[in-house]
Amino acid sequence: MILLLVILGFGSLLRWQMHRLQWEHVETELLACARILEGSLRGVSKALIESLSQDLGFPPGPLKPPPRPADGKRRPPPRPPMDQTPKLHVPPDNSQSRKPNETSIDWQNIQEPDLDAQTEEKWESSLRLPKSFPTPGGRTEEAAYFVIWREDTTILSESSNAPQVKPNRIEVNDIRFLRERYVIQQRNQYREVFVRGPRDTMICVGRDVIEEERRAQRRDLVLFLSGGGVFLLGLIGSWWLSRSATKPIELMATTAAAIGPRTLQKRMDLSHVGTELAQLGTVLNSMLERLDVSFRQQQQFTADASHELRTPLTVMLTATELALSRERSPDEYRENLEVCQRSAIRMRQLVESLLFLARLDSQPESIEKQSCELKKIVNETVLQLQILAEKRNVSLTTDLESATILGDALQLARLVTNLVQNAIDYNRPGGSVRIELKHSENRIELRVIDTGIGIASSDVPKLFDRFYRVDQARSRQIGGTGLGLAICRSIVEAHHGTIDVESTLGEGTTFVVRF
Repeated sequence: MILLLVILGFGSLLRWQMHRLQWEHVETELLACARILEGSLRGVSKALIESLSQDLGFPPGPLKPPPRPADGKRRPPPRPPMDQTPKLHVPPDNSQSRKPNETSIDWQNIQEPDLDAQTEEKWESSLRLPKSFPTPGGRTEEAAYFVIWREDTTILSESSNAPQVKPNRIEVNDIRFLRERYVIQQRNQYREVFVRGPRDTMICVGRDVIEEERRAQRRDLVLFLSGGGVFLLGLIGSWWLSRSATKPIELMATTAAAIGPRTLQKRMDLSHVGTELAQLGTVLNSMLERLDVSFRQQQQFTADASHELRTPLTVMLTATELALSRERSPDEYRENLEVCQRSAIRMRQLVESLLFLARLDSQPESIEKQSCELKKIVNETVLQLQILAEKRNVSLTTDLESATILGDALQLARLVTNLVQNAIDYNRPGGSVRIELKHSENRIELRVIDTGIGIASSDVPKLFDRFYRVDQARSRQIGGTGLGLAICRSIVEAHHGTIDVESTLGEGTTFVVRF
């Protein structure tokens, strides 16, 4: 559509310009003829009138340069003396012997009669009007015709080739004459110009322009066919370009359609793609990579959750089957019920942790945030875990600064509890845990430092994954579910913070939380 509008706009402008130039040429020719007649009516020399008429029929060609002198240098033509005026000989009145562009007029002997002093009869009898205009050189159509009216609208003179149906005389006081020096009109196949002459005469010069109209029609046809050809070529070229541009997109769309849950490892081939689409393909490949990782983590999470839930369920089923296999004493029933209770508690903790993580994943902004004193939360957590530390023979020390944060006090307390409890559980007898809270101008930093068993560098990147345990056997003995650190990371991210770990195997671990 844009290409079509451009072609139509350019073609219309070109057509208008060519038509304007064509009719300007015709009008200039007619106006020149009218001025010749006007000069004749004013008594201008017949030789001058015939010269102008002849020039109208045979336009002058290019001037030939004067011959070079023998030395090759050009010299200006000699000037006549100041007291001499060149006189040109006027040849006999023989238009057949006069050559085109031959000027031989005695300009000093031209005398214009006093037309105003003459009577109407004498004025008309002294006029020398041509019978017709010469046919312009090289043109086959008819020459221009003329009609001259007197003031009383009677015809003063007309050319021999004037059409039978005479043009209507335009009044001198016509509104168009008040604005313009001449009036041009189109009458059927004739183009005519009207000029006011002396003594309120009206001069009309026109000619048949049907050949010009045919040329204009042929030119319009060529212009239309050319524009149609350009438009057709543009359609073909744009189709080829669009196909070339959309082919990589189609290939990318085909690849994307073929990717499913079991084929997330597929990636889009960007070897034959342009720069712009390559950038889009890179973004899509990165998105597929993240989806693949997330999907695999979800699969692993589902498998780990099923495994974690299967263990307490198996224990409960085994205990109940053993108790129901035969009659038992009250103490034996109590012992089996206690085993089932411990397994149920473990299942409840696991389910609550999973529900908590699911809620944070789906709506991380759903936690209620209010102004909390983090120092108070840490002190309360240390008091609650002091008994566990004494039981494990681990010392707890704090170095806390006052710090206020906008967050959920319960979730922040759970964060501190998980970090400190991990530091106690995986510490060695006689070890220590130090909690530091530092507050700068625009950042709060919480550090939990222990002197425990440490973590291998290969395990550090996976430490916050769900159900990941560094030591599977020891973790189960402690009673962990493998979700504590994952919950810590979710809480920190929900509060727009970061959590990092620094650890040396056999020396200790430091968890750093920044808000």
